[in-house]
Amino acid sequence: MKYIWLTICLSIFYTTINAQENVIVKTSIPQTSFLIGEHIPLRINLEHPTDVNVEWPFLVDSINTLDIVRSGKIDTLINDKMAYETQQLVLTVFDSGYHVIPPIVFNYRQNGRAKTAETQPIMIRVNAPEIDTTSAEIKAIKPHIDVPLTFQDILPYIIIGLLIFFLLLGALIGLIFYLRKRKKEALPPPPPPPPYVVAFNELEQLKSKQLWQEGKVKEYYIELTDILRTYIEGRYGYNALEMTSDEISSALKKEKTVNKQNYRNISDLLTIADLVKFAKSKPGSRFHQESIKNVEFFVESTRVVPKENEEGGSDETVE
Repeated sequence: MKYIWLTICLSIFYTTINAQENVIVKTSIPQTSFLIGEHIPLRINLEHPTDVNVEWPFLVDSINTLDIVRSGKIDTLINDKMAYETQQLVLTVFDSGYHVIPPIVFNYRQNGRAKTAETQPIMIRVNAPEIDTTSAEIKAIKPHIDVPLTFQDILPYIIIGLLIFFLLLGALIGLIFYLRKRKKEALPPPPPPPPYVVAFNELEQLKSKQLWQEGKVKEYYIELTDILRTYIEGRYGYNALEMTSDEISSALKKEKTVNKQNYRNISDLLTIADLVKFAKSKPGSRFHQESIKNVEFFVESTRVVPKENEEGGSDETVE
């Protein structure tokens, strides 16, 4: 009982502080009692003036002892001079007993000062399911029934067989044209563009897609890290497309052309990208803009450009 009163007092305390700052953050759940493994819907509400930029916390995979099953997108409603933002989280826990959803901290700046607002803590009770050991063995009501095959059952296999046939036929026709083309004399292909040219072109194309602006954050970081890995592979000769983020960071640390700032920027980018791709994290828009700028700076400061030598050939120098 004393834990419940403590939770109520803390809730009133946090709500009063946040209201005084004109930045109000609250959390709510439909009930306070759940079963082990049951989904716990947690709603986060944020209310702040439109001239105050509040940064949402970067929640990765857990809050205290509760695991984050799913993070919903942040919905925003602007009314007059106030902005109202909400996000739905789905939590779960596999230990019975009392658990506390701790305060969630929001950072913001107001009148040139850095401030914070916190949600109220919530205490929940997680119960173990009751098992009825007195019931008899569970058996099927009726035996299995064998159902004969119909045309609708085999139609998918027919379609797949036809697709495979036409794919093989197309491959055979393509091979015939390829072999005929090889017999013809052709000029040698032009040399491929330098890695930094390819990287800058692909970065411009990525900007034009506006993936993260449309909510496609995961796709954005996948393309951005692929561009970075391809450039590193062409510039330094690593098999970067097959290396882990830690392996790439360790390799770049040994390169004399990579200064400390470049190394720190690229290492942070790879870490954030892994969290977005595999942990479904959602960093703020500031991280998206800084990430592509850091890649551009890395390519610009480490690029190699061709230089004509005296005999008319070419040499490579770092610009």
